[in-house]
Amino acid sequence: MKKVSGVLVVMFLVFGLLISSARAYETLTAQEAYELLASHSNAYLIDVRTTAEFLWVGTCKLPDGTTPYNIPWKIWAYQFVETDGKVKAGGIVVKHLFLELVKRTFPKGSTLILMCRSGHRSTHAAEYLEEELGEDYYTIYEIDNPLKNEENGKGGSGGFQGSSSVDPNEKGYRGYPGRLPDPGPGISLETVTDDIDDPDDSVSWMDTGLPITQSVDKDRIWLYMLGGE
Repeated sequence: MKKVSGVLVVMFLVFGLLISSARAYETLTAQEAYELLASHSNAYLIDVRTTAEFLWVGTCKLPDGTTPYNIPWKIWAYQFVETDGKVKAGGIVVKHLFLELVKRTFPKGSTLILMCRSGHRSTHAAEYLEEELGEDYYTIYEIDNPLKNEENGKGGSGGFQGSSSVDPNEKGYRGYPGRLPDPGPGISLETVTDDIDDPDDSVSWMDTGLPITQSVDKDRIWLYMLGGE
């Protein structure tokens, strides 16, 4: 009986550790992310979308007037499918490059906020950073709806654009130059609140009405960070 009890205790502890380490990062609404960036000098926003999305669609204008770092989780590329030899266009995960650029750019102890289009890629990127570095290396957040993350394990309804329910004629993802919404004077925070009760509620940057721009800081784009001119 004592041996069985001991085994159960060990299993319980291991299970608890797995659960706690599986998702130690936290989700934020875009509003909360903006306020955190405004109040913490060691907090950084990383846009993990492809560079084409970052430049063509637009990105966030941060409280200090700068733009996020663009370190993609995937790059758009062609893949050769081995089964039939055909070429397939799609995104290729470049997680090792992502990890190295993050470690090289942000000192240990920094607060990192990850953002993609709607919250899927940022979920995988947050999990990977904690898996590789441990939860104490960085404090990690992602702009996402936490209920959606619990529901499907990969997030959604967050990021830069949010859910696909946004009217494509008004806030379309194709962007440049006339389809980006005009936040108007000041910042409107009426769309998103801290009280989220539906996994399909968008908590995205665009839907919240936060400032956006297509004039970016090139030195924060991964290709230039590698030493390009």
